[in-house]
Amino acid sequence: MNTDRVNKWFMSKVAVADDVVNAHGETSRPDAEILLSCATSALAALMWPGRKKDKHRFVQFLIDFAPSERAIKRISIPVLIAKMKAAGQTANADKLRTQFYPQSRQEILYADRVDQNEVEVLKVTEGLETWRVRESSYAGIIYSDLRSGLVHEYQLAPFMVGFSYSSQTDTPSYFNMPDEPDHVRVKQLATQNALDEDIVRDTLSKSERYINFPYDYLRSVMVGAANQACAFWQNADSFERPEPLPWWIGEPRDTKPE
Repeated sequence: MNTDRVNKWFMSKVAVADDVVNAHGETSRPDAEILLSCATSALAALMWPGRKKDKHRFVQFLIDFAPSERAIKRISIPVLIAKMKAAGQTANADKLRTQFYPQSRQEILYADRVDQNEVEVLKVTEGLETWRVRESSYAGIIYSDLRSGLVHEYQLAPFMVGFSYSSQTDTPSYFNMPDEPDHVRVKQLATQNALDEDIVRDTLSKSERYINFPYDYLRSVMVGAANQACAFWQNADSFERPEPLPWWIGEPRDTKPE
């Protein structure tokens, strides 16, 4: 099939997204990322049409066609820990933190120094299903926590940030976000134990790693996926492709979403 029209349409949306970022800077990134994500959703819908499966086909589209060097299947260890802690699964969260999560207070942590493939994650944890691990893959995060967060609420998930001090724009990174203890609690403990408040504050202070996907990284993922999908379609008889059984992401009962 001739895919020139599809490719031209997609790249016209990329051009608009680029223009927004170039004209208005970092503060406009969410607008550009919404446009990139929705254009990618449209291509995924060409491949697997139908309703109530946008998450499955969007992630599958990235898994099948995004450039391998973008490591879209890689699991974000800090994000997986955050999601498990929110679900009360502290035992596995602690195991992952001990095995993979640096305790350094360095401001910037690059993803390739902490994130892992799902096999390594499953080795460390107990009773953690593969589909839950994949929810914290880069592909899963881009859909559920970045794309859906921006489209529906115009904000990222709580464990994401829209900025980074990293000079690398082609790979995800983590920003060390301090979680300061309650001032009243600090004062109370200092008084009870006859300690300096600064010592108590330092003892209670924690920090969490918040993930950032640079615009250039997201752009390369989605443009790369679109280019490879168009190359696939050139040798196909139809835009439609059989649904994978099962989908790469989703609970076992979601093999064929309704």
